[in-house]
Amino acid sequence: MENRKPRDYYDICILERTQDYDKRLFEEALSETALHEGTSEPIKDRKGIIEKIENDQELQNARKKYQQKFPYASSINYEDTIDVLNDLLL
Repeated sequence: MENRKPRDYYDICILERTQDYDKRLFEEALSETALHEGTSEPIKDRKGIIEKIENDQELQNARKKYQQKFPYASSINYEDTIDVLNDLLL
């Protein structure tokens, strides 16, 4: 489950900060998405996936470029994104 699109991470942060959501329903949607994308088993190593995202220099560079191109995205830094992923997935 890898996503290389900085916009998606920005969207996750904005949605988590501005919208109420049902965590159980989020978990179901995450599982259904994984199945739809061909991952038949549950996402087990969530902490490992987040650590991989956190340490991914290429993704961090893509995020910086995205923020330069779209100034509205500069209000959310990379660490904020990691915090949101931890809140959502762990």
